[in-house]
Amino acid sequence: MKRYLLFLLFFSMLQLMQAQNIVVESFRLDESDLTAITEGTIVMDQYEKKCALIKVETTQTGFSFDVGRLGVRETQQKVGEIWVYVPEGVKRITISHPEFGVLRDYDLGQKLKRAKTYIMKLAIGEVQTMVRQAPTSQYVVFQVTPPNAVVELDGEKLNTNDGMAMKMMPFGTYDYRVDASDYKPEVGKVTVNDPKNKHVVNVILKPSMVPVTLTVDNEAEIWVNGELKGTGSWQGNLDVGACEIETRKANHRSVSVTRDIQGSSTIRLLAPPPILSEKDCKVITVGNVSFTMIRVDGGTFTMGATSEQVEDARDDEKPAHQVTLSPYYIGETEVTQALWQAVMGKNPSGFKGDNRPVEQVSWNDCQSFIKQLNKKTGLNFRLPTEAEWEYAARGGSKSRGYKYAGSNTSDIVAWLAENSLDKGRDSPDFGTHDVATKQANELGIYDMSGNVWEWCSDWFGSYTNSPQTNPTGPIKGSSKRQNLFDGTDPDPERIQRGGSWNFTDERCRLSFRDSNLPSNKNYFLGLRLALQ
Repeated sequence: MKRYLLFLLFFSMLQLMQAQNIVVESFRLDESDLTAITEGTIVMDQYEKKCALIKVETTQTGFSFDVGRLGVRETQQKVGEIWVYVPEGVKRITISHPEFGVLRDYDLGQKLKRAKTYIMKLAIGEVQTMVRQAPTSQYVVFQVTPPNAVVELDGEKLNTNDGMAMKMMPFGTYDYRVDASDYKPEVGKVTVNDPKNKHVVNVILKPSMVPVTLTVDNEAEIWVNGELKGTGSWQGNLDVGACEIETRKANHRSVSVTRDIQGSSTIRLLAPPPILSEKDCKVITVGNVSFTMIRVDGGTFTMGATSEQVEDARDDEKPAHQVTLSPYYIGETEVTQALWQAVMGKNPSGFKGDNRPVEQVSWNDCQSFIKQLNKKTGLNFRLPTEAEWEYAARGGSKSRGYKYAGSNTSDIVAWLAENSLDKGRDSPDFGTHDVATKQANELGIYDMSGNVWEWCSDWFGSYTNSPQTNPTGPIKGSSKRQNLFDGTDPDPERIQRGGSWNFTDERCRLSFRDSNLPSNKNYFLGLRLALQ
């Protein structure tokens, strides 16, 4: 009996020792381990949500696991590990082994979260779990835009899910390529060498083509990189990068420009100016400076607040009235500083540049200039009348009824406040600009809207309803402005037309009128020549 009792005591102690042979050395969340969310190693719970994964590190096999009513979804025996997939919310686990006993209701110290990977180290009696060597691999994670981009790493195409692709890679340097339809591919190298943190590669692909709208006046043809795209306007996709755009029209000089296309945009193109024959123009040379005078065929037109002007028209632009003009010539451009220098031997301009319009010249200065020019050329130059100026600005007999000189869009034909003054004094666009750098009007005349105001020969005065032929303005002039000091009329003023670089587009309209004292000069006031 005594021996029997000793045997039972020994057996019970043996069972207790065996039960205590399973020991959890450590348990932790491994944020860098993405196994639980990697395609091919994901296991879903009964609610179709990603399971949490416990990687049990041990050299032994034959274990079973129980987490209570939530249930273990799946176990997978790996080399040196057992992967245990459980639903989120598990707090305790029971580990059993037929040889080493049972570890009941081990407290994990936290509620397990879905799609997370946890590491558990087991020790069993004298048998130790595999010593975890320093990691020699790590996850490479690609976050890509657009989300359907294809990712290749080390020559292998990865599965992409909602803009993310990943793979565990041994330490080293690898080539990658990210590609998508309608986007420029990106290639590069990624180095994997951090055992603690996954390597994240962010890639935002740039579109290989972008939507672009091209428009041009005068129904000109639009050519892109040597290919005809349309007439007047075109919408489509263009490759990102440098692009050669050209506008063409029969009997006109083509205009070509290189544009750097980077994003969706609307581009207004310069219309090609007409090719002028000898009967359409005269080229005059003074010293080493040549300039062109454009022939304006005579005709009858409506002067003043016409339909396209009337919304913005001021009282002195009314009434609109019929004017008939004989043929004449007018300057292709405003008088340049180079021409003024060649004639007068000096340059009064504030914004210096040979091809910029001369400014800081009074009406009286212009008369002296014209007198000297006539002596040098033997011709009879003069300032245009106000009617001649407006008829030429409207395009003469070729007029298309534009609001500005050559277009209904001011920016494409005029240097004005919006693209000059508003840029600020430190900008290279502040001030006047070289003549003939904007689009010409229907007659091939430049800058009749903007750049500098242009003196006309007329005194300022009111319009009448009566039709007129070759009008030269009133015999006695007046002014747009009353004397601010005593309310009396100020001294008579001469007409100036066209607006300038420091005035808004409203004053660059074809019918807008302004005036100035004949002795006044300013950095926005120049001239254009006329010739009978």
